Amino acid sequence: MDENGRRMVAVILVAIMAVAVLAVAFTSGFIKSGTTGSVLDAAGRDVTMDSPPERIVSCSPSLSEMVAALGLADKLVAVTQYCDYPEAVNNLNKANKIVGGFYTPNYESVVSYRPDLVLVAYDIEAHRNLANRLIESGINVVQMFPEVDLRSAYVNIGLLGNVTGTYDKALEIIESMKNKIRETTDTVANYEKKNVMYIPYADKSFESIFIAGKDTAVNEIITLAGGNNIFDNANGWQRLNPEELTLKGKDIDCIIITVMSNDNAPDPNDWASFFERDQFLSQCDAVKNNAIFYLYGQAENIFNRQSVRMADAIQLMAHMLYPEELGGVPYHEDGEPNEIGDEYLEYLPEQNLGAQTFYGTTAVRRV
Repeated sequence: MDENGRRMVAVILVAIMAVAVLAVAFTSGFIKSGTTGSVLDAAGRDVTMDSPPERIVSCSPSLSEMVAALGLADKLVAVTQYCDYPEAVNNLNKANKIVGGFYTPNYESVVSYRPDLVLVAYDIEAHRNLANRLIESGINVVQMFPEVDLRSAYVNIGLLGNVTGTYDKALEIIESMKNKIRETTDTVANYEKKNVMYIPYADKSFESIFIAGKDTAVNEIITLAGGNNIFDNANGWQRLNPEELTLKGKDIDCIIITVMSNDNAPDPNDWASFFERDQFLSQCDAVKNNAIFYLYGQAENIFNRQSVRMADAIQLMAHMLYPEELGGVPYHEDGEPNEIGDEYLEYLPEQNLGAQTFYGTTAVRRV
């Protein structure tokens, strides 16, 4: 199994722990009302900042986006190599102000940037190990809650807003996200639901194809966008079951594929050949109508990162499912692949999270 395959399996294995940890978080009172810069983080540690942080190191793309959305991009001094959005964050990456990869943050690199606050993901073992070393060194660390759904994004935005003294801005962001999502769900409420197959990983041989089942953020996104996850009987991220495909393959209305940043992933032409020769998928409306979308760059990231752009993911999903009703994402009638990348905002309604100042196209296609 290649590195991407191992990482996908790792994601599946930590999902159970992540859900359990987050369930505790929602009842723990981790945000201490009436205080500024004082929180109880995902590890159960009381973290208090004497003053707003001036030098922040973020070890997660999702967290880096939150920092920027809170207006603190100028406080970021280093990120990981996958932190690429918005532009201010990507500029740090381009300047090689990085502390390793998402799964490989480096203690010495982090310390070299003299941070007064380091943000890590509690459900990643390498992050917990890093946090322990940093804490022993007297550096402030906040271990953020597992990114498992929309609610966890709200939790982390609020937690980060509290510890950085920007809680009012955090509440503003959360409310804006909720409004955008509410507008989408109200619009699609009476539409006939489309059956969706979401593929986050596959190898070029098509022997290992993973689909999104229930208890995933993607399942929630599909549901809120007015769709039906045709594999919602599967738990978490699952390898595609040939028997399930036999039963449900012909009923798929739309296929979403977000593996374009995986070097070992099939390209759109390979996928097209696969769908045409598969006896079940070749008969489904998704293939017949070319209702297949290949997402890369930032269009992929909004689904992979449970952060401030989850509302965008829900909107984009709705526009992919219902192009005639909502407009913006037409299917290519000539059979050409429907590819969406950094320009995904062109297909969405006017943004209300500060499109001019926060959003921008910065990722490189098929990195």
